[in-house]
Amino acid sequence: GLDAPFADREATICHRGQPECLQAVVAEMEVRLTSLGCSNLAPFAFTYLEMTRGVASEVNTFDDPALISVIDARFAQLYFDAIDNWTAGRRDDVPAAWQFAFSAAEEGGQSAALDLILGMNAHISRDLAYVVAEVVITDPLFNGEPAFYRLVNAIIGAVHSPMLSRAAQRFAP
Repeated sequence: GLDAPFADREATICHRGQPECLQAVVAEMEVRLTSLGCSNLAPFAFTYLEMTRGVASEVNTFDDPALISVIDARFAQLYFDAIDNWTAGRRDDVPAAWQFAFSAAEEGGQSAALDLILGMNAHISRDLAYVVAEVVITDPLFNGEPAFYRLVNAIIGAVHSPMLSRAAQRFAP
């Protein structure tokens, strides 16, 4: 239900900035992480879940919680689409950055840290650019103030160390 324009502030629970939006994203991520088990695809899924939990816990500190909710949900959807297409064998529908990350993870032989870094590269370097571009193009209220980016970075910074410790315990004891 996230196909509505960003500027349509009533379209979905995410557009309205309702807490249920990010709770739904987190719940979906939890189900997906559980289904991955000990797969080498799990380190990225785990860390992404933890980062999303961090954003969800702080969403109301943003000037525009609705916009953050819809950005976060659309960002997650790009990852969900990539991994769903990969696991369904629709490799041509998987962006190249994700193909590289998923291939390396499935081949194994490298560390959980490398699996994480390749996933982060695909999601941040590729997917985030698409979401930000869509916001800038379609939402006249988004002005990309530096404070917005600093707040996101502060949340990531607060979540980062504890998340990496839990990830190391889980994937590389």
